[in-house]
Amino acid sequence: MTLKDVSIKSDKDAALKVEGDGNVRLELDGKNELKSGANHAGVEKNNSDSKGTLTIKDDTGEKGSLTATGGAQGAGIGGAKNNSGSNIEITGGTITATGGCNNNEAGNGGAAGIGGGFNGSGTDIKITGGNVMANGSRKPDGTSGCQGAGIGGGYGKGGTNISISGEDTVVNANGGKYGAGIGGGAMGAGENITISDGAHVTANGGAQGAGIGGGSGIGGRVFFVRPGTDMKELINYLEEQVVMIQTGEALTC
Repeated sequence: MTLKDVSIKSDKDAALKVEGDGNVRLELDGKNELKSGANHAGVEKNNSDSKGTLTIKDDTGEKGSLTATGGAQGAGIGGAKNNSGSNIEITGGTITATGGCNNNEAGNGGAAGIGGGFNGSGTDIKITGGNVMANGSRKPDGTSGCQGAGIGGGYGKGGTNISISGEDTVVNANGGKYGAGIGGGAMGAGENITISDGAHVTANGGAQGAGIGGGSGIGGRVFFVRPGTDMKELINYLEEQVVMIQTGEALTC
């Protein structure tokens, strides 16, 4: 499927929704804008009705961009309200994904820029190329509100298995008022987050939210890993072992 100079704004429904068991490849050509109504994601991909992988790409030679904005409680790209978003891959393009806030006002709730809607997690998200801006839980005026992650979980849920790689990849992830930049929304954890191969990543958490890790109310650990480390083996080890780290210490594996 190709989006070419498309502008879709819906007051009630999702501007674009992915459903079914198969994989979907979305090519970006020109300038594209998708904005959804309340409770829906800008590009909606709910775990409940989409089992395949959504790949957003820009590889036909014509530069493409996408601005995807969720309605109240919907992710920019991912889950609608009360839905998780997973199996999302970005390989190219200039992308701005912004999650919606609670009734478009500050307060409890909110969705991720990329990942889960309100009360939804964000899992298996991979970015291997492009220039990506992900903003969690923004009010209509663009200011931070509510409690979703930039990339990962919406309010109350976590972000798991998130990877960013590639020396030409640029990612800016900004959490909502209490969400992590990359990881969990407020009261949600961030787990198995990997940045590798020289990717350029800036992650800003909201108040009490980690840049990378858990949202407000949840702790977390960050490990700096040497190139060549067997990540699968390391993750298995960390999941099975108790690792104690005192404040101020850094652990290098």
